[in-house]
Amino acid sequence: MTAAPKLGRRSALAGLATLALLIPACAGTGTGAGTRKTPAPANPTASAAPAPAPATSAAPALPPGVLRIRVGTAVRDRSATGIARCMIPEPLPAPPRFEPETAEIAYTVEVDPQVVKAVTGKVVGELGCPDPWTEGCAGYTVCGGGVCQNQFGATLKCPGDKPLKKGPYTLSLTVGGKTVEVPFEIQ
Repeated sequence: MTAAPKLGRRSALAGLATLALLIPACAGTGTGAGTRKTPAPANPTASAAPAPAPATSAAPALPPGVLRIRVGTAVRDRSATGIARCMIPEPLPAPPRFEPETAEIAYTVEVDPQVVKAVTGKVVGELGCPDPWTEGCAGYTVCGGGVCQNQFGATLKCPGDKPLKKGPYTLSLTVGGKTVEVPFEIQ
């Protein structure tokens, strides 16, 4: 089953530029989810025995303008001005694994809005329902005297809050013609 919301639509709500001043800019300075720096060896003169293969693959290289990819459970609310907000305050650590009986999954892609204007995302895997429900998970900031989208994303779930099927999944994101794949799992 593939759920493929098209992201990147701009809302033309009157006064949004004024209201967006009250929305905190969420552009992070981090890199992709799960990116870790490899520490220097404690003893550089130690024998050069081959290191064992890592249990998980390294985080994917992010396209230019993509600051961070988060996978987890979304929180939705409204700002004091009534603007809908969506965020993943506690992303899953790499490699992302959802608990059994998970009924909803979410992903967000934080971007530099001066570089990235659109992101296309889809979750590849058997969710356990023929027509999953999807809802955008966007974020906005003020830039260049206007409103720019600095977060793209979506939440997915089966109708009736039916638990999603256990198994491996891939989040496939396309930004500027480059595709990044982020594997995750529902246990």
